[in-house]
Amino acid sequence: PVEVEKKSEPLPPAETAPSEAKTPEKPAPELPTLTLPELSPSVPDEPKAEKADPVSPTAPAVESAPKPEFQPLDEAKDSIRRTLSQQKASERMVKALATIQSKMNKHRKVIIAHEMDESNKDKPAPKLNVASLAKAVQLNYYPTGLITEAEFVECDLGQSSVEGRGLLVVDMFGSMPLFLPGIATDNDQNKYLYWKIEEVEERIPEFDDEGMREQVLAAWKFVEARKLAQQHAEKLADTARKSGKSLRGSIGTESGVDVAETGRFSWVTQGTQPAMQSRSPLRISEVKNVEMPGNDFMQAVYGLNVGEIGTAMNEPQSIVYVVRLVETTPREKVLRSLFEIDDYSKYWTVGGTDIRTMIDRWSEELHKDAGLKWERPPERMKQR
Repeated sequence: PVEVEKKSEPLPPAETAPSEAKTPEKPAPELPTLTLPELSPSVPDEPKAEKADPVSPTAPAVESAPKPEFQPLDEAKDSIRRTLSQQKASERMVKALATIQSKMNKHRKVIIAHEMDESNKDKPAPKLNVASLAKAVQLNYYPTGLITEAEFVECDLGQSSVEGRGLLVVDMFGSMPLFLPGIATDNDQNKYLYWKIEEVEERIPEFDDEGMREQVLAAWKFVEARKLAQQHAEKLADTARKSGKSLRGSIGTESGVDVAETGRFSWVTQGTQPAMQSRSPLRISEVKNVEMPGNDFMQAVYGLNVGEIGTAMNEPQSIVYVVRLVETTPREKVLRSLFEIDDYSKYWTVGGTDIRTMIDRWSEELHKDAGLKWERPPERMKQR
């Protein structure tokens, strides 16, 4: 396992975050307010009967220059170039996707006509070389082959959404017709042109199927290794606690242990989108030196008090991390105050997983209390 010494990252309002600072910096002392004496209008020098008391010279009031309305071109030129290049690349990509999608739609009509002709019953349907179309407009082409729903969710395309229809995975393994092209967008605004070209009935594989024994054995070893990794991480965490030192100063000296800092991070984050588009959905933050963190990882880290050491497992439960919480910011009292006044629509999606879990458990209890028993397996939704 890779042990990680936690740092933190400032959050948007109402999001707590583990924060890193080995020695918290003291705030700069507040400077006293300097009040200048009011200047009287100047008058000509006149002879004085008595010598006046010396007075400390006072600098004349200087009127500050007005703030320029626009940023100078020399300072803004890099930003302008970047913005223009992004717009140009986006326009080129949209045009390229539209060109290929048009040809895919035409090909779908060809396939439908082929299937409707009885004379083509034993003839294979014509194929469209999408790879060559993508190469012609400098886009990447990635065939997935037959893939399960669980495998699909883990790939980039499986984490994208279709405007107006929600997550692509729901459509892909639901009622989506074959050879119907569409465009999906992920949280980082990457776009995908896709279609489904084959679908087979799901089944439970037999142990004697080719390669199945090896897969089962590998999966069993993985599950058993997970328990050993958890035990090893707990021993390392206990050693670090007893030392009273940081992870680097305690278990960091042991052979095979790599201690790394995460930097600042929040539990969830929000991707960037152009101003004209709607707000991006909240998602689990990426954490430096942590592979695929999930809700379980975040819950374990956020459950620690400052200075405490614990263990946390990543989303696929393939790595157990030993973590030490260095600092959180802002304080919990401030976070609660911000949470109470912030827009609820910003946060309700964060609890989606918990809500679904609660509904599933509630449904299971209802079935159990009512003695419900399914006499036949549930049917999948048929494609239109």
